[in-house]
Formats: sequence, structure tokens, C-alpha cells
Amino acid sequence: MDVRTLEYFVLVAEEGSISAGARRAMVAQPAVTVAVRKLERDVGARLLERSPGGVELTAAGRTLLVHARRVLRCVAE
Repeated sequence: MDVRTLEYFVLVAEEGSISAGARRAMVAQPAVTVAVRKLERDVGARLLERSPGGVELTAAGRTLLVHARRVLRCVAE
């Protein structure tokens, strides 16, 4: 897990969409999809429920979002 992956996850969570998160990150959507899937493997839980209308955070995703934001704030300081 790296900081970039956490940034992608937070952007996807905030936007409610992998493609919108990718646009905000200014990277290709497939790169964000791969990063989020790898993050899910790393933490051992589904973080997002995917649907044609976007994504919703699972309980694990909501928990990780709180911690990911905290980590990103610490890295930015």
C-alpha cells in the first residue's frame, strides 16, 4: 500500500465513481481501478460496492476512509 493508492481511494470515495475519482487524480481510469483492487487485496476486504451508477463504500471502506484521510493529512504536513 502506498500514499498514491490511498489518494485514489479517497478521491473515488468522495466522488462516488471510479472514473470521476480518476479524472480528479488526472490519471487513467484503469490505473485507479487496478490500484483500488490491489488495496482491497492488501486489506483483505471489499471497500467498494460497484454498480453502473457508481460506487458506495462498504463498512470496511468507510472505516478505511477515516484512516486514509488521517494518513494523507499527516503526509501533507
